[in-house]
Amino acid sequence: MKFSISSTELARAIQHVIGVVPNRSTIPILSNLLFSSEEGQIKIVATDLEITLISWAVASISEEGEITIPARIINDIIRELPETNMNFTVDTDNRITIKTASGEYKISGEAKDEFPSIPVMEEKEKVEMSAPLLKRMIEKSVFACSSDELRPALTGVLLSIASDNIEMVATDGHRLVRITERDFSSDLAKQEIIPTRALNILLKGLSDDGNQSIVFGENHILFKLPEMLIYSRLIKETYPDYERVIPTGNSKELIIPRENFLAATKRVSLFSSQITNQMRLTIEADKLILSAEDMDFGGQGKEEVPASFNGEDFEIGYNAIYLMDILKHLDTSEIRVMLENPTAAGLLIPIEQKENEDLLMLLMPVRLNN
Repeated sequence: MKFSISSTELARAIQHVIGVVPNRSTIPILSNLLFSSEEGQIKIVATDLEITLISWAVASISEEGEITIPARIINDIIRELPETNMNFTVDTDNRITIKTASGEYKISGEAKDEFPSIPVMEEKEKVEMSAPLLKRMIEKSVFACSSDELRPALTGVLLSIASDNIEMVATDGHRLVRITERDFSSDLAKQEIIPTRALNILLKGLSDDGNQSIVFGENHILFKLPEMLIYSRLIKETYPDYERVIPTGNSKELIIPRENFLAATKRVSLFSSQITNQMRLTIEADKLILSAEDMDFGGQGKEEVPASFNGEDFEIGYNAIYLMDILKHLDTSEIRVMLENPTAAGLLIPIEQKENEDLLMLLMPVRLNN
């Protein structure tokens, strides 16, 4: 195999895929990138068996072939090179020689034989949707996923596609986000759980305009981006009945400016316990009082935020970290908090929903220390 390529072009392609290469693996070949010649381009593949990423770099190919190259070494070399032409030669013993105008480097590669195959996907089940819409739905939901591997269904986002809407749901058992877009139509009815890691990779590559193609396989999902392909295993678990935990009878309504609420929560949370992050919310007719106390270190914080409340004085506790996460991901000037009692889930909703969108965030309370 022989080819010549710009260091800048190769660096761009490698950066698209390097993030999925595992730092440690019981399968050594996964630490390599697969380089294959393909119609005037070098196709570069990286995988950790759960996610497979593919990108391409334009090259001048004089001898076709394929080889796997240690990812970290080739990435480190390119990162330190200025813009230059790189000439790759692979011999029969899988030794790779890289020549530039000012240097020469030799790397031991490995044959493709042990490298995992790319998932085979038939485009029978495929949807097209607005890339900005998909980006928004992921941003609003993915933060609420769990990192607990003992509850695999909660480590991903539930994507539900119906004939007249598309919905994403994420929960870790303490908070829940549901975002629904009604301005959507599809011939495909589908419900799958997509891993958080795959969605975070996708977020980095999604454009701010145009459409995004999504292909579903039996066990994988494929996102086709302009400069890369993302294959991910689906989480084949039963998602919990989340509708059951969303209260429908919360009658106490708190209207509050989001930025003021978030800023006060950040400040007062500095005084909460580092173990429980517990924060007390005392709600009166015209204000919200936030307070926190770290019993171990004797610190206390308290702040008032002007608000409007339609019920009797009310007190509830929340995990300050979870509360801040939710407030950061709501994007209206005011929010509506629907409450019922100190042990029931609270709903945080934009005061004005975007057209054709229904965004709901749920937060479970914590037991207050007297």
